Amino acid sequence: GLATDVPEGAPAVAVVGPAEVTRALVRSILVQAAVANGPADVGVGVLADADAARAWDWCAWLPHTAHVVAGSLLAGSESRARAVVDALGPEPDGPAPATAPATTSPARTTVVVVDDPVALAARRSAARTLLRVAVDPASGTVPIVLVAAPEQVPASCALVVTVAPDGTLHAPGLVDGPASVAGMAEAVAREAGRALAGLDDPEVDDPGRDLPAVV
Repeated sequence: GLATDVPEGAPAVAVVGPAEVTRALVRSILVQAAVANGPADVGVGVLADADAARAWDWCAWLPHTAHVVAGSLLAGSESRARAVVDALGPEPDGPAPATAPATTSPARTTVVVVDDPVALAARRSAARTLLRVAVDPASGTVPIVLVAAPEQVPASCALVVTVAPDGTLHAPGLVDGPASVAGMAEAVAREAGRALAGLDDPEVDDPGRDLPAVV
């Protein structure tokens, strides 16, 4: 099965297949990550087009989507996506290499779902900038890119998970042989998000809190 803990320095991941099955798989991954890790350790973001954003609005319940600079890591438009990506880190200068050596460990890993085929096809979109930022493991950013066909997979995605309409999963380097997807319905994800909404992680350094960081 897929791990519930998000590893440091994890590569960008592409999930290939019909939207209903890829979204079900990624919903399961996000909920597992949110349950297993507090907001101080794992952030959750979404860059989606206007239509796809409705499929991810349940993420607004997760405290993991809050960000001290961006306010929220959820975006349903290109302008909002640009604000989210700018808050996550500066774009590296020059062309991005396929891989980059690890430097320092990030304070928080941020998993960002990209569900916007038009932005992925554009050269200078926020989604493409995110992929360039994520090349550096020190950014702590792990994009999960949803695409319908293998030819749409960005070159920077070191891990490709293919899901068939019947739920059969192929993930070379992650799962030995074919496996079945343990997806999650949107209603179940929304219920889980609501259950986590009141989570108060004492390790989150939020300047807006009433209590000082040191007593």
